[in-house]
Amino acid sequence: MALPIDKPLTIDAMLDEACYQQVSPATDFLQLAPHNGDPSFQPSEVWFFYDQTAMYVGAMLHDNQPDRLFIRLRGLQ
Repeated sequence: MALPIDKPLTIDAMLDEACYQQVSPATDFLQLAPHNGDPSFQPSEVWFFYDQTAMYVGAMLHDNQPDRLFIRLRGLQ
């Protein structure tokens, strides 16, 4: 559920505004691959907020092997 807020959130990756304490995050995510419909392997927490001009999404995406994460950028050399 998206929570309405009165002032814009600071986009700083901190997720420390008071509104994060006012609503429970979405947590019951399912896999698409490799096992479509099974619970996700790693826990995730996602919050949704909106004001008169924007929608905000804050997410805490946990990983027990962060050293195995990578980013693939196309066209950037």
